[in-house]
Amino acid sequence: MSLLNDITKKMGDAAKTVGSAAKSAAKKSEEMLEVSKLNREISSEENKIEKIYTELGKIAYSKYKTTGQTDEELSDGCRQITEIENNIVTIREKIDEIKNKDEQEEPNHQDAAQEPHGQEADKAPEQAAPKEEYSQAEGQSTKKFCPSCGEKLTGNPIFCPSCGARV
Repeated sequence: MSLLNDITKKMGDAAKTVGSAAKSAAKKSEEMLEVSKLNREISSEENKIEKIYTELGKIAYSKYKTTGQTDEELSDGCRQITEIENNIVTIREKIDEIKNKDEQEEPNHQDAAQEPHGQEADKAPEQAAPKEEYSQAEGQSTKKFCPSCGEKLTGNPIFCPSCGARV
């Protein structure tokens, strides 16, 4: 009878562990989806900046070509870019909150010990891109990261060498 009780207890413990792992996986999936949505929103905002940069360039060149002046017309575009950059910072803060909340709620326990060796490195692409550092004077990024996997990019690649996403 004792053997049957032991087996029953171990089966119950295993079921609890599987249930806990399933809940954790579902939560991670929801968080990854939210981070992906926020990263797409960042890309959209950055595309808006690029369009404004193009318009600013056209205005500046036209002014320069005709009058040699480029003041008031540029200030509105610059204000728009500043607002969009602030939106990007807010979105990146949301991503950090999601990640920090998850790290605080989930202490290192059996899950880390049960993973096969070598998979720790595979987790990096699932994380959001790190914050870029901005020069206040220039409003330009001094570091560039892949918006899809977060890999630090060198030079000006069109595609991420790590995951292949367009940057």
